[in-house]
Amino acid sequence: MDIENTLILIGKVLSGNASDLEAKSLIDWRNENKENEKFFNELKKSWDLGNSVYSKIDTDKAREIVKSKLIQHYSNKRGTKLRFLQVLQKIAAILIIPLLIFSAWQLNESTKNIEVNHRFELIASKGQLSQCVLPDGSYVWLNGGSKVIYTASQFQKERIVELKGEGYFEVAKNEEVPFLVHTSNTLVKVFGTKFNVNGYNSDKIVVTLEEGRVGVSGDTGIEPSVFINPGEQAIIKSDGVIKKQNIADTELFTSWKERKLVFKNENLETIAEKLEDIFDVKIEFKDEACKEYRYRGIIEYENSIFHTMEILELTSDIKYKMTGRNICLELKK
Repeated sequence: MDIENTLILIGKVLSGNASDLEAKSLIDWRNENKENEKFFNELKKSWDLGNSVYSKIDTDKAREIVKSKLIQHYSNKRGTKLRFLQVLQKIAAILIIPLLIFSAWQLNESTKNIEVNHRFELIASKGQLSQCVLPDGSYVWLNGGSKVIYTASQFQKERIVELKGEGYFEVAKNEEVPFLVHTSNTLVKVFGTKFNVNGYNSDKIVVTLEEGRVGVSGDTGIEPSVFINPGEQAIIKSDGVIKKQNIADTELFTSWKERKLVFKNENLETIAEKLEDIFDVKIEFKDEACKEYRYRGIIEYENSIFHTMEILELTSDIKYKMTGRNICLELKK
């Protein structure tokens, strides 16, 4: 990716104006090398700092922070000087837009009757993952076949997310404006934390907490009925009953955002359901005993379904037969 496109792309992602394809392109660029990732993280810190001091905005200073990070990263690269200077103003302008909007709200109190809304929608196609930064600075990862809608405004007392499918959230801390995640029959209330919500099955919503503390309600009520701590999980049934349990390893429920699945003594039926979602295939079992077979291993999203089945067969007592996108599993004799 050339310099101009890279800089403009970073600006769009940090300001919440990137499309799904643009967000994915930036993720690919960040993964190319450690230097790219370090540069992005430094710029993101500057961006977050600007968001955290809205009431004391100095837009010129914020613009200079952006410029200094870009210059430091690209000043030693050959053949970039003229083009870089031309692009610099574009990227700085994109990054400063949300700060200027907020400043306008503060300087003109007569606009209090005019509510400016943020509405953000992200969709992950089946078999694909999506990642983005929400307008409030929170990060969200979506598993395949999932959708999230984020809404917030200057005068709302909550940041509201509607989730269909599975999502992992790193919520930007704001004790005055809680972050609410709604699924078909569950409400998760947080202020700043890291957690996973699996809502593929409306009969059983699973909330897994890695950091912080969240409140969970088995209906659409505002007040949480159960609180969970890191290493705990809340399972919400369709009738509103909530079961809380300890889990030894949260990675088993969150590793998908790293484009891999980690299994430790998991039954094959559960594994098959996940493979169907990732690779868009249909998996059947020759008998019930095969469904209950326990497997331990790691499955990478980057591998093809054929490669994945070959690994499964080589590292277990399972063999497979594949016809088109239909797979039949059975125990080796």
